[in-house]
Amino acid sequence: MKHHQWFKFYPQDWLTDVELRSCSSAARGTLIDLMCLAHRRDDYGYFMDDQETETRKRIAKCLSITRRTFDNHLTYLIQMQRICVADDGRLFIKRMVRDAEYTKQQSTFGTHGGNPTLKAPLKPDKNKSKNKKESKSKKEHGEFNNVLLTDEEHSKLLAIHGDAKLRAGIEILSSGIASKGYKYKSHYATLNKASWVWEKLAKGEQPKKGPQYVVR
Repeated sequence: MKHHQWFKFYPQDWLTDVELRSCSSAARGTLIDLMCLAHRRDDYGYFMDDQETETRKRIAKCLSITRRTFDNHLTYLIQMQRICVADDGRLFIKRMVRDAEYTKQQSTFGTHGGNPTLKAPLKPDKNKSKNKKESKSKKEHGEFNNVLLTDEEHSKLLAIHGDAKLRAGIEILSSGIASKGYKYKSHYATLNKASWVWEKLAKGEQPKKGPQYVVR
């Protein structure tokens, strides 16, 4: 685990845990020193690979206490289940190991968008972004502002139909969308080719509302 200059410490738990408070202040002092040693290791939360005499002597010296005092405190803390013994003989502090596993799990979830059910990072929807850009570039036309055309589309339609006819067609389409709820993927395509809009205009029909256009 990556080394940090600090580690999680819960003062409230330290001061209110009944079993911990039943330990002597000297034993608690040894425990907090062992927590600092366990924090420095790659196998986070573990502080002793074995229980050989030389290892105990070295740790006791690091804690500035005698070997006998260290042995007494270690035995007592194991009995009080503040220190645990792994199957391979290593000694560790359960709370620190549990916190390290939780942090690692949350880090993994974070790379997948924070949802543990996701198997891969979320990717932006390119089509959705493209549609948004196109929608923003289109301008509203017609009495009800519901016929959407880009400047380029409007210019092409103008070249095909002429100004008066195009304005009449736009008003008919706008009225139809507003009154009957017509929906189209492309208003440009609807106005570009033969459609009900131009059939209606050819019959001499005009939008019920708005300006009237005479196409000659």
